[in-house]
Amino acid sequence: MNAVAQPVQLAITGTVSPQACQLNTQEEGINYRQIASGLLHPTGFTPLPPAEMAILINCQRPTLFAVSLRDNRAGTVPDGMDAQFGELPGRLFGLGEVAGKRLGAYTATFGRMQIGPMPLYPISAPSDRSGWTLVGEQTLSPDPGEGLQYAWSWGNAPGRHTPSSIDRVVSNIWIRPYLNRVADLPDVGNDSALDGSMTITLHYL
Repeated sequence: MNAVAQPVQLAITGTVSPQACQLNTQEEGINYRQIASGLLHPTGFTPLPPAEMAILINCQRPTLFAVSLRDNRAGTVPDGMDAQFGELPGRLFGLGEVAGKRLGAYTATFGRMQIGPMPLYPISAPSDRSGWTLVGEQTLSPDPGEGLQYAWSWGNAPGRHTPSSIDRVVSNIWIRPYLNRVADLPDVGNDSALDGSMTITLHYL
């Protein structure tokens, strides 16, 4: 009788992935540099000039995808700031805090986007994608884990707000920051660095 050697197992592994897309920004971030404390509103919130940051998404071929935005400084939005500027609760991103004092917050809004003669319209849905609606000019919401996702659609007619398969997005995110009240800021006699941070994540649909 022939002897049989100990058998070995061979693992065959791999991952079947959607079409690969790359998400990039043209800038590393937005830097307001030195903000003179003497220019701050003495009793109210101080708006800073709006700024824009370009985002670029390139796919190998037309692909269904969405993006979400996460506030990496959640919990640092000053109390009452959303109501002061007519924003719904949860629509502001924090600018960090120093010694327990919150520095401010900012809104984020998608700019218009067009490919050739065809405009693209930003749309949003809950993370379960139960229904897409037109975003328009409304501010974007941070994703606390179960928040909104954003995509783009070729059509803006009622009932046609569904993600489109596209291979390239070139759009802007407009940032509008507001600083906290002077009385609620750290000692304005010392430097306090704004520390806003947002993560943009791409999701295949």
